[in-house]
Amino acid sequence: MNFQTYSDSDLQGLIEKSRTHPRLRAAKIFQEPSNSKYQTLFNAMQPESYLPPHAHYHPEVWMPIRGWFILGTFDESGEIREVLSLTKKGTVYAEIPAHVYHTAISMDKDSVFMNVNPGPYDKDNSKISAPWAPQEDSAETEDQWRNYFEDMQNRIIRIYCN
Repeated sequence: MNFQTYSDSDLQGLIEKSRTHPRLRAAKIFQEPSNSKYQTLFNAMQPESYLPPHAHYHPEVWMPIRGWFILGTFDESGEIREVLSLTKKGTVYAEIPAHVYHTAISMDKDSVFMNVNPGPYDKDNSKISAPWAPQEDSAETEDQWRNYFEDMQNRIIRIYCN
């Protein structure tokens, strides 16, 4: 038997990478994408990281490894439907259904979550971008997505606090 492992020092290296990456997040995918029945990944994320709202053609499982996240889901027009706190001291498992737009906001520096998705992973058909949200790598200016992110973040946190 060959165990696949990821140590605390490996995790610390991923966190360090997220601190310096332009998107302020870094992922470690564990399975070979072309032949696995599932995909598991760790995603280290800093509080200033904009994860554009998106959906998938499959359900997605989220589990916190370190830190604190607030997940937000949206309806088809971009209105926030639901928010959920995800932390090892509270909710430790969340499954987002297929075709539900969602995002995550890192509330703590150096937060890490684990995703589990059905496979095999197909980069070209994995993500459905929300048509009402700017993408990081789109024609919108950085100011546009930063303004959207700040507004979205404030709305999600306001809902969470109420």
